[in-house]
Amino acid sequence: MPTIDRVAGFRIGFFSSDRPEPPHVHAETGEGQAKFWLSPVELSWSRGFAGHEVRDAERIIRARAGFYLEKWHAHFADGNDPLRDEGQGDG
Repeated sequence: MPTIDRVAGFRIGFFSSDRPEPPHVHAETGEGQAKFWLSPVELSWSRGFAGHEVRDAERIIRARAGFYLEKWHAHFADGNDPLRDEGQGDG
């Protein structure tokens, strides 16, 4: 999963194979994962997170949704991959 952000212990990103779905991000830690739609920000699913962790992730994603949407659209536009071009991401 290419990483677009790391904040408050969360790794935030999306998969290139996610293109057919509406814009969203995955929030992960060593213990849990969650998927959030970006427009509007809404929890899709969560596993392994306590309730407060889901709320923390949602608060962060709400605050940074515009940035994440920009990254989503840039990544999927015309086959352009700005994560690769900038040397960012984890794979």
